[in-house]
Amino acid sequence: MLDRPLAGLAPDIAFLAAFGVSAATLLNAQHLAAHEGVYAHEAGLAHGLFSDDDYYRFLADHCGVPFCTSQVAFSDASQYPKILRDGIGRLAGMFAQGWLLAPRGQALFFVLANAAAMRQTGRFAIATPRHFSALAQHQFRPEMLDQASHDLPRLHPEYSAHYPVKDNARRLLQTLPGIVIAFALVFASAQAAAMAYTILGSLFLGAMWLRLSACIATPERHFQAGAPVRGSPMPRYSILVAMKDEADVAARLVSALAALDYPKSRLQVILILEEGDHATLAALNHLGLPPYFEILQAPFGQPRTKPRALNMALPQVQGEFLVVFDAEDLPHPMQLRAALQAFERAPRRTACLQAHLAIENHSDSWLTQLFAIEYAALFDVINPGLCQLGMPLPLGGSSNHFKVEALRETMGWDAWNVTEDADLGLRFARFGYDVETLASTTYEEAPVRLRAWLNQRARWQKGWMQTANVHLSRPWALVRQLGLARATGVSLMLAGMVLGPLLGPILFFHMLYRVALGQFLNPPSVIAAWLVAFNSLVAICGTFAVLVPAMLGIRRRRLGAIAAAVLLLPAYYLVGMAAALLAFWDYFVTPFHWRKTAHGLARGRAAQ
Repeated sequence: MLDRPLAGLAPDIAFLAAFGVSAATLLNAQHLAAHEGVYAHEAGLAHGLFSDDDYYRFLADHCGVPFCTSQVAFSDASQYPKILRDGIGRLAGMFAQGWLLAPRGQALFFVLANAAAMRQTGRFAIATPRHFSALAQHQFRPEMLDQASHDLPRLHPEYSAHYPVKDNARRLLQTLPGIVIAFALVFASAQAAAMAYTILGSLFLGAMWLRLSACIATPERHFQAGAPVRGSPMPRYSILVAMKDEADVAARLVSALAALDYPKSRLQVILILEEGDHATLAALNHLGLPPYFEILQAPFGQPRTKPRALNMALPQVQGEFLVVFDAEDLPHPMQLRAALQAFERAPRRTACLQAHLAIENHSDSWLTQLFAIEYAALFDVINPGLCQLGMPLPLGGSSNHFKVEALRETMGWDAWNVTEDADLGLRFARFGYDVETLASTTYEEAPVRLRAWLNQRARWQKGWMQTANVHLSRPWALVRQLGLARATGVSLMLAGMVLGPLLGPILFFHMLYRVALGQFLNPPSVIAAWLVAFNSLVAICGTFAVLVPAMLGIRRRRLGAIAAAVLLLPAYYLVGMAAALLAFWDYFVTPFHWRKTAHGLARGRAAQ
């Protein structure tokens, strides 16, 4: 019989007293559960009061069923990923009449209530959720690989960047307008060149108009800490981090995620490693991860991209909400609470919140200074303005907070798109969902060295080419789904992202060349006069479209100490053109290759 102080214990931990778990531990678990609004076993496991191995072993002994730690197989009739969500699977082989259970939450109370019947039938065994998941991942590896890479291309091919690698004809047709324009610029007659310049310039003017409109519409943001929301129980929140060769930042990442102010019993952190990344795995194992952390090793397969890794983890997500962080991220400790508060206030069709990203090592080099200014312009000015205008928002790759139901409905991430974030933001809009910005900041590390910057920017540029091809290849469908105004905005946005870095500097220097020849005041022909005048208009508008959001971003992010770096913007856009040319090459030669950015090299750190 329980001692009097233990008489009021919840049934999901009360049985542990018979197995030597102290009264103080059980009462502490009950107190934490009441404070966080969760089940007592969830609080005890999340806070490390007892291990999951001990808890589920004692649960099996209490129910009189075997505790499974061996390599057993599930029946072929089992469906992946359904068994992961249910925590129950029929066994195969010599256990063909049996069932393996990994109960948690409400399901655990059902197991406790039916312990006697389970013992009598002799057809049940219990495993830890971690072991159950490992068994399912091992057995259903082909299904995991196939779903992560091919679910979107198979079910919604019109939304995927995937196509046979040898299908150069499709890529040629999709990029034919750009090739024709480039050919006209270099080889064709003056009339054709003038027409090409006019088309390009008009696209750039439209993209500039959109940027400046966003600057006018953008609200003054006050970055909030995130007040407590909902009281209890808090909804379960899952955190995904795709890691590849990230041993150098593993300790800092774990520390940053552990510092998030959110009930640990309601957190699920999945760190996704590439199979064979022994250094990162060793670094994480050395840290002694908190109980609510999980490591998922993504099996070898194609493509080897971040979105494929995220898709691997999506079936195992238990949360109602989900956020994606990068390995080098330092999110504000209250960011999850701020996101919940924003979701509660937002319209029901809001599927995603994009937090503001800022650069922590902006003092490291001229590149990091300009990177920081660029981020401030985008995340603190342009993105909030686009949302205010009701425009679809191409997401950044980190600190995206999702409603899991909406994410699954839209098929997760496109494993074949190397800017899966921008693509997903537009796909949300086409499915009828909204994306908003979140007034909370995550600090990131900018590449310090030029080669690393070029690799990262080339990957982004290639991904924007993929995204443009996906969403602009069927323009009437885009107009039907978004409406004419929003579809036009998306088209101008993507045109600016793809063509701006590639051809914008050419137009600018062509204008300078004609001015140097004296054609600005004394043009030799009507066509030359038109080119000089039109290019001058584009150059002037382009200068404003770059400087206005940059200066607003500097003011809002308080980057006055590096404001003089804007004088180096011409050099920055020249190296951006080099990255765009590299991306154009990659797009045809290695369309799905992920150029990895090395982290952990920053020397400076921003004030948090």
